[in-house]
Amino acid sequence: MAVLREWRAEIRRPLKQEYVDYVTATGIATYRQTPGNLGAVIAVGDLDNERTEIVTLSWWKDKWSIEAFAGKISGARATSSKTIASC
Repeated sequence: MAVLREWRAEIRRPLKQEYVDYVTATGIATYRQTPGNLGAVIAVGDLDNERTEIVTLSWWKDKWSIEAFAGKISGARATSSKTIASC
């Protein structure tokens, strides 16, 4: 059973593309290079005229794989996923 990790950020809309490029080049690229990562995607949605939400979803073999990337998990919620999307 895989583990889904969700990360969210809220930013100013004028910075949307710059931030998406940064998260794609750093976060998503690094997720995909980490042993135990099964895939990762980024979603972007405008919340209103001033704010945009950036969401990354990444699927992992187990919580230890996530910890290899992000450090020790403490108090975080992990959601199990039986269906893994191709990424």
